Amino acid sequence: MKDTKLATRIAAAGICLLAGIAVRADDWPESKVRALERRALEAVADLALVPPPLNTNPGPEYGSAKERWAMNNGAALTPKGRLWASWIGGGDSPDAYTVCAFSDDNGETWNPPALVVDGHDPTHLPFPRSNIIANLWTDPAGKLHLFVSQSMWHNDGRMGVWETVCANPDDAKPAWSPIRRICDGAVLNKPIVLKNGTWLLPVEAPGTWKQWVGMFGTNGKDAGAFALASTDGGKTWARRGGVTVPRSTWPEPHFLELKDGTIRMYMRSHKGLRMAESHDEGRTWGEVTKPAGMDQPSARCQVRALASGNWIFVKHLSPPDSFNENKRIGLIAYLSHDEGKTWEGGLVLDDRWWDSYPDVEQGPDGTIYVTHDFERGREAEIYLHKFTEADILAKKFQSPQSRQGIIVMKAMGTKHNQGKQN
Repeated sequence: MKDTKLATRIAAAGICLLAGIAVRADDWPESKVRALERRALEAVADLALVPPPLNTNPGPEYGSAKERWAMNNGAALTPKGRLWASWIGGGDSPDAYTVCAFSDDNGETWNPPALVVDGHDPTHLPFPRSNIIANLWTDPAGKLHLFVSQSMWHNDGRMGVWETVCANPDDAKPAWSPIRRICDGAVLNKPIVLKNGTWLLPVEAPGTWKQWVGMFGTNGKDAGAFALASTDGGKTWARRGGVTVPRSTWPEPHFLELKDGTIRMYMRSHKGLRMAESHDEGRTWGEVTKPAGMDQPSARCQVRALASGNWIFVKHLSPPDSFNENKRIGLIAYLSHDEGKTWEGGLVLDDRWWDSYPDVEQGPDGTIYVTHDFERGREAEIYLHKFTEADILAKKFQSPQSRQGIIVMKAMGTKHNQGKQN
């Protein structure tokens, strides 16, 4: 069903329910039709509140032989060294679903998918229910969390963050907790643990479009980013403050805690990377500004604190004045010793057009893992690179444990056209 006709069809269905009532055309002014459409759309959007199924025994339809699309979510390392990765299959569209797989040899080879979250139900739903944004995170106790979004269509204006937790992520048969909805919005980047033990999860409230504009307090011009906090190890979550990101559809925020306790939020805007700071653990935020010396097109990047206290910045090779989201050229990693004031080194991870959506993880030995996708709808590959801080400064993969360009997954099914990437 084409979304341009969706509102009309739903409204028509609602009008048909008025059986036995004789009406004339002039009984239905445009305002009345719009009100009926809105009520119908809100009711349909509530179908996204149904918990998505956790498929822990995915069939071959979710494997690389059948898959035709690959968009990176991220990776997480477990206490015993298992490396998990997550990506989006189906498309950057209402067809999206979330896939997770793991490697027991430090990313060199990968098992078939071990978990799929796919809320589609074409038999009973009026149009698709997608799971398009997700990420994996290992908490301080060694439990593996999957945060995954759910929405009717591509973005119903409310979306929703769902969480499931695996207490035995290194076992032959990992068991996942019943999935629960923790807030509106979506999560693409990992939480951080503050010095006082609080978990701070970066959540985006994407700007919506088409028939969903104006519903649930959203609009088609601005997006939001906010902090979700847990002070009891993830048992409960509470919303704190946030910011509005003008003309940003997907702000994709992530957090860092500075030595003085300031929380910095980096986020994507239509003009590249932006930042804001909080001095009260995410309850209130200052103005959104452009960080100096951190040019980046309108695309996901990573600014993460490493175990050493240094920061890593994984960004595109695109020209400094290129903010167009379609100018995603290669990926490069820099290192900062002064909390982002200056950046050193420059390790080129990949130099091709249409590298996209990097995520960062770090092992206990200091090894840095970066995953990303490449040509989502044509080559449709997920890549892994392993390197060290010394490699970043040397600008080459020189450490014994370093590896460039491991393929995590390559979709072999009938491909989409590449088209525009979000």
